[in-house]
Amino acid sequence: MDQPQPSPQNDTDLPAHQNQNWLYIIIGIMLLLFLGAGMWWYFPSKIQSLSPQSEEISVSELQPFLNAVGEVRCVTIGPYGISSIGSGSLWDFGGDPPFAVLTNEHVIATRDCLLYTDPEPLPGETPDSFARTTFRSIHTLELVRVGSDLSQVDAAVMRIIPKDYDTIPVSKLNFAFSPSLACPSLMPLGSNVTVIGFPSFSHFYGEFDTVTSKTITKGSISAYQRDPLKDQVDYFISAEIDAGSSGGIALARSEKGVCVLGIPTWIFFGEYASQGVVQNIHNVLNKWRNVDLATYQFSIPDQFSTHEDEFILLDSYRISDILQIQIGLELYFDSNGFYPAQLSELEGEFIPFLPRDPQTDSLYLYGFSADRQNSVVGAVLEDPNSPAFTTDSDGTVYGVDCDDPTYCRSI
Repeated sequence: MDQPQPSPQNDTDLPAHQNQNWLYIIIGIMLLLFLGAGMWWYFPSKIQSLSPQSEEISVSELQPFLNAVGEVRCVTIGPYGISSIGSGSLWDFGGDPPFAVLTNEHVIATRDCLLYTDPEPLPGETPDSFARTTFRSIHTLELVRVGSDLSQVDAAVMRIIPKDYDTIPVSKLNFAFSPSLACPSLMPLGSNVTVIGFPSFSHFYGEFDTVTSKTITKGSISAYQRDPLKDQVDYFISAEIDAGSSGGIALARSEKGVCVLGIPTWIFFGEYASQGVVQNIHNVLNKWRNVDLATYQFSIPDQFSTHEDEFILLDSYRISDILQIQIGLELYFDSNGFYPAQLSELEGEFIPFLPRDPQTDSLYLYGFSADRQNSVVGAVLEDPNSPAFTTDSDGTVYGVDCDDPTYCRSI
């Protein structure tokens, strides 16, 4: 009969392979503790060592940046032909001139876009006279660079195309943002954030067009969004962000003062305000770190360089021209109480130079009612299926044939 074997009394009594197992376990635990301590030191402790800037950005500090954010409107191809509305910020990347607009790529889906800005008063103008005589300026945008690909950066740089007849010269716009204003690459949780943009909840429909209001919302950094394909974290913020906020600007405060946190980006479908994401400005700028943004030497993607797109660009110019003329007509009416007998009466006082068709150099179509209390201005477009036709006037309006392919604005 076999006798039971005595149990080992100490480690020296354990078989050799069991001693090795214990050794591996101890080494594994030590490695985990070492790695954990390293990660705690490298990242979490870095975050914890940062103190949130609890002081909000003051009104005086915010003032220099307010008119450096404009509204971007792009013609959307869809069942309703409604313009896509977002925001964009004016940047100086060191070019001469620096006419650059930074926005989200999803805002400019059709690339047929205009920038509406609130420019500064010209020399000699008082705030009162400026408010009476100057309407929001409109500028045509041209795609320069997009940023979304495998890096998941939703951003685009667009160039403002200067025109002699711009209501406000491009050089008078406030290109207040530059890479040197970027916040530190990692801002602490709880830091105050101020968002400037044109959210959907500020939109209402006026007599002639959708009217929007530049809106400021405030909140704080509530969480980080980590993406292995991005160099830095993005931010969840508690400040209210809506669809039109996309492409605007989010400001914070660092030890050096007011800084650019990033680009607000609407991440949900619908017309409901919600917590949104701010794309870290470092992720955006790093996307183009090997590209000289000052020179704008970019190659436009092939899908946007066809002959058909040349027609689309011409139509974009024409639509921009019509909107500029509409501004001049409204200013003329405000000054005289009636509309002019011919468009040439706008030139000089109400429009620096009267726009003409970019291809034929002819004046645009114009008509008015017998009492000159109403008017219409139009342009013949290249694209007979342009989405712009879903929102314009049709039929014969004050002697002008506004049936497609003529794009008309009745006033």
